[in-house]
Amino acid sequence: MNFQKSRAMKVKELFIVAFISGFLLCFLPSGAQQNINHANLLEYYHNKGKLISVSTPTDWYKRRKQILDGMQLAMGNLPDRHDLVDLDIEIVNETKGNGFIRQSITFASEPGDRIPALLYIPSGTKKEDKL
Repeated sequence: MNFQKSRAMKVKELFIVAFISGFLLCFLPSGAQQNINHANLLEYYHNKGKLISVSTPTDWYKRRKQILDGMQLAMGNLPDRHDLVDLDIEIVNETKGNGFIRQSITFASEPGDRIPALLYIPSGTKKEDKL
């Protein structure tokens, strides 16, 4: 009798594992997405599974969406950005160096919270100079 109960339990456990595995597999990206070379940012999979080179801004937006979808699949969804605060940059102090100005600043990251940072600005250059 114990043998039949343990066998029934094993069958039940196998069924549960198979069900959960099948359920989780539906969240994996399609085969085309899994086989994409993620290091090559200039290729994307068309909805029919055909690999296409990025050659227009529209193509890039399609590839960008695939990149974001893959990233969010691995890391979770990006945070909602509807309630961002203004940066409200404050310059704490400023130091002039050889060819640059260093500003010690703080900026708002969320209500009531500020982040300190150093901002380096090139000096002694003309507007047309490449920096």
